[in-house]
Amino acid sequence: MVDLENRVSRNRLRLLSLASLAWAVCWLSPSTTARAAPPASKAILVNFDDHNAPVMYLENGAAKGLYPEIVTEVFRRLNLPHTFKSIPWNRALSEAYGDQAGIAGIYWSKERAARLDYSAPIYVEKMMMYVSPSKSFVFNKIEDLKGKKLAITQGTVYGKEFDEAKASGLFTAEENLGDEQNFEKLAQGRTDAVVASEIAGSNLLRKKNMTAAVIALKHPVSILTVHIAFAKGKHLDLLGEINKELAALRSDGTLEKLSKQYTEK
Repeated sequence: MVDLENRVSRNRLRLLSLASLAWAVCWLSPSTTARAAPPASKAILVNFDDHNAPVMYLENGAAKGLYPEIVTEVFRRLNLPHTFKSIPWNRALSEAYGDQAGIAGIYWSKERAARLDYSAPIYVEKMMMYVSPSKSFVFNKIEDLKGKKLAITQGTVYGKEFDEAKASGLFTAEENLGDEQNFEKLAQGRTDAVVASEIAGSNLLRKKNMTAAVIALKHPVSILTVHIAFAKGKHLDLLGEINKELAALRSDGTLEKLSKQYTEK
């Protein structure tokens, strides 16, 4: 009887040993290890405008300007692989709507917000009315633009009030490729005024030595926040992380420091 019990015990030990060995082989097998490994991170593509110096533009094949610098710092702190491109603005919008890429340097609008989720602001732009000193006019409210011919940029929103007045036909709006073309038309007397952001307009006038030939009217057209955005409902977790880093950049003074490099020239 004792001998039978000993044989049963030995058989149980053999079964346990075989089971342990099988478990160990399965755990250490290459196929199991490969499944457990985390997938490689895919670089996040973000597009910028290619024709809006100094905030975002294309130079030597790379995205340059204030906004790429800010977004680069955000992704550096997040330790996320990323690719930035500067492309025509309408194409950047199309790719953002189709979830092919994110978009940065974008103003908020109701129509865009129906298709995009926005980050917290990365910058605040003041849209100004630029005129020739000899053809200056009073601008305190949107109605003062009645009958005027204005040069603006394709694919750009200028604020709810201005955009609604444009749609109503209060003034004539000629849409061009960018600020440089708009200011050329102003210098040639082919438009009454140019609407442009203060940072871009001032930079271009200094670059073209036109600071005496063109002035900004005191009353702003609008004040707009600038953001990073992604296709609606697709990247909410990423935007949450981006917002945390933007808050940190604002708190430690990095945003102000980067901005001054472009506004104090």
